Amino acid sequence: MYTIESDIGKVALRFAVHLQGVEDTLADDLVEAAGDGMAAVTHRIQHRGLNTDGQPMLSQSARRTGAYSRIWGAYRRKRGRQADRVDFTMEGDLMRNYQIIYKTSREVTVGFLDGGMADIAAYLEAYFGAAFYLSTEEQAIVLKTLSSRIYQKLDV
Repeated sequence: MYTIESDIGKVALRFAVHLQGVEDTLADDLVEAAGDGMAAVTHRIQHRGLNTDGQPMLSQSARRTGAYSRIWGAYRRKRGRQADRVDFTMEGDLMRNYQIIYKTSREVTVGFLDGGMADIAAYLEAYFGAAFYLSTEEQAIVLKTLSSRIYQKLDV
């Protein structure tokens, strides 16, 4: 003779406690994920000179110095800046302005704090292609990191 029993009630209660822990820290996890995304986008632009699609950002000028038009490339070099890749950095204001602009317990939005900087970014994206969005690869990395934080709290 044998008996089959279930402790599903205890399992469900334990899961609910873990789920509440996830819910309690979700806002912080989303802020961290947004920070990871901002770092990935900033690195891609400033260190690799690539837009969201992974294409090099180059001046459309027929005469270039590096990635920039000949005149702008010479101006950048005179000011001590590199000209081999477009990095959206001259004074640094644009990239410093790329921040978390809105957050709630379930949502975080990254963008530009200042309307003038948002206008400059829109102009640059119209010229070079979308750049301030996560690429497919960056999305996967950010999502994997966020998922791992959540799974860790669920004790899965």
